[in-house]
Amino acid sequence: MLDQELVDDFNQQIEEQSEIVKKALETLNGDLSNSEAFVECGQVVDRIYGAISMFGFPELSEYLLKLKEMSYKCSNSDPEHEVLRTKCMNLIEVYHTSSALFISVLSSAKNAAQINQSIALETKKVDKILMSYLHGISGGSTGYDDTRTYIYVYDKLGIIQDHYKRMNKELYPAPKFFNAYAGLKKAIKENHEEISGIILDVESDSWELVLKEIREQNPIISIFVTAKNKRLMSSIDSTKLKVQGVFLNHIKYTKFITEFEKIEQRAKTAEAEANETTQENTADKKYTKVSIDVFKRGLPSPFDVYLKINDEKYLKVIKKGEGVDPEQVEKHSQKNIEQYYIDQTDFDEYHSSLDDEIKKILDDPNLNIRQKQRVALDYADNVTYLLETKGVDEKSLVSAKQFVEMSEKIVSEVAQSNDLVKDFLSDLRNMERGSILAMLSGLFLNKMKASQDIHQDVALICFLHDIALAGSPAHVKEGNLELMSEEEKEVFMRHPKKGAQTLAEVGLKPALLEAVIQHHVRIDNSGFPQLPKGQKINSIAELIGLCDDFSKVLEECDETGEDPVVKFKTQMNGRFSKKLVDVFSLTFASPK
Repeated sequence: MLDQELVDDFNQQIEEQSEIVKKALETLNGDLSNSEAFVECGQVVDRIYGAISMFGFPELSEYLLKLKEMSYKCSNSDPEHEVLRTKCMNLIEVYHTSSALFISVLSSAKNAAQINQSIALETKKVDKILMSYLHGISGGSTGYDDTRTYIYVYDKLGIIQDHYKRMNKELYPAPKFFNAYAGLKKAIKENHEEISGIILDVESDSWELVLKEIREQNPIISIFVTAKNKRLMSSIDSTKLKVQGVFLNHIKYTKFITEFEKIEQRAKTAEAEANETTQENTADKKYTKVSIDVFKRGLPSPFDVYLKINDEKYLKVIKKGEGVDPEQVEKHSQKNIEQYYIDQTDFDEYHSSLDDEIKKILDDPNLNIRQKQRVALDYADNVTYLLETKGVDEKSLVSAKQFVEMSEKIVSEVAQSNDLVKDFLSDLRNMERGSILAMLSGLFLNKMKASQDIHQDVALICFLHDIALAGSPAHVKEGNLELMSEEEKEVFMRHPKKGAQTLAEVGLKPALLEAVIQHHVRIDNSGFPQLPKGQKINSIAELIGLCDDFSKVLEECDETGEDPVVKFKTQMNGRFSKKLVDVFSLTFASPK
C-alpha cells in the first residue's frame, strides 16, 4: 500500500500541472508553429514522470518518458510540418484528458492492470511518431529561447545534425536544423530570429529553391554549401552561386562557426574603411524594397543600397561591396524606417546570374534526370502537409504523388527531343508550378476516377500550358496585370494561343492544344479568350484552370494564415462547372 500522503501530493501535482498543459494546448490549437508550447508540455510530463517513477509502475513510466521525449523533439521539428505537429498535439491531449486516471493506478494493483492496456496502446502511438517522424531530431529538457542567435542548417539527410548531437554540448551561435523546404522558407520570410548564417547541404532535396528563396529575402546573409559528391562540388562557382564558401564532405558544425566568424570580422574591417554616402537624383530608376533587418549584422552588400527621401531623391547609405555600419542601420530602424531600396536592374541581374549558375549545375548530364525527378516530387511534398490537414486521405495523396512522378517522366521524355521544352523546364519556377498543378490535378482525377489516357494528357498540360511565357518576368508569369507594361500585357494575353502553336510542333494532339488555348477561360466570362456563344470549355483546360487558381490561393493563404479551402470555395462558384465544383468539395469534404 502506497503512502497516502505521497498519493495526495501526487494528486495535487496532477491538478496544478494540468492547467499548464491546458493553456499550452489552447495555444497550439490556435498556432501549431508555437514550439514553446510543446516545450511546456514536455516540462510538465517530465515532472509527472519524475513523481510516478518513484512508485514503481513501469508501463506508466515508459509512456511518460516517451511522451516527454516526443514533446521536446516536436518543439525542435519543422514549424511548417502541420501533420506531425497535429499528431503530437493530439497525443498530448489524450494525456491531458486521461491524467486523472493516474491516481487510480496508484490506488490499487487491480486498477493498474485494467488501465495498463490503454497505456500500452498510447505508448505504441507515441513510439510510432518518434520512429516515423522524429528519429533524426534532437530534444532535451531545455527551455525554448527565441532571443538566441542561430545558424540555420538545411540538412535533410541529418548528417551535420548527427555529428552535432554526438558532440553533446551547446554552441553559439546555436544550430537550428530544417529538413523540409517549406519550414525553412517560412522561417526566413517571418524573420523573427537573429540569424548569423545558413548552411545548405546541396544533396538535400530542393536546395536550389532554398537558395533562391534566401537570396530573394536576404541577399546579404552568409551562406555555405556542402555535399559529399566531389563532382557536384567541383562544378560550383561560389561567386556565381552567391555563396561565401563551398565545402566538400564537411560535417563539423564548429568549422562552420569559425568560417562565419571570419566573415563578420572582415565585415567590421570593411565597415571601418567605408566611404561617406552620397545623394543622387534617381527618379529615372526603378527600385525593389529590402527589409532593413537584412543589414543589421553589418555584412558587405552586393548592391548599392538607398534610403528613400521622396519619389525623386534617394540617399545612398551603403556602397556595393562595402561593409555596413550597424549603428547607422539601428538609427534608421529607431526612426521607424523599415525598408531600404536597391536598383531593380542590379537586383534582377544578381538573380539572373544565380539562376544561370543553378541551371548549369542541374544541367550536368550525370545529375539531370535524377535531380529533376527528385525536384518534382519534393515540390509536391511541400503542399502535402497542408492537404493532409484539410481532410485529404493518405491513399489519395499517395496516388497524387505517383501522378506527379509520372507527369515528370512524361514531360522529360518530350524535353529530350525539343530544346524549347527543355529550356522551359530548366527554369525551376516552371518546374515548381507544374509539379504543384500535377499534385492537385492528380487528387481531382483520382476522385473523378478518370482513365489512364486522361491522366497522361493532363500530365503534359500541367507542365507545358504556359510555355509561351518562357523567359518572362515573374509578375508576367503570375498574371499580375497591375505590374505589367503594355508590351508585357500583350505577351500575356497572347500566350495561350502562342503556346498552342509551339506545342503543335512537339506533336500534341488537337484536344490538348485546345486545352492550352482555353486554360484561362472561365464559364462566367471572367477569363480569356472569350469563346463563341454555345461552345463548351475544354474539360482539361477547365481542370488546369481550377488547379492554377487554387494553387494561387494556397500561396496567398500561406502568407495570411487563412483557410485556403474556405477562401477558394467562395471564389469558385460561377467560374467553373458544377461537376468540378462538386469534385473540389468532395476532395476536401472532411477537414480535420
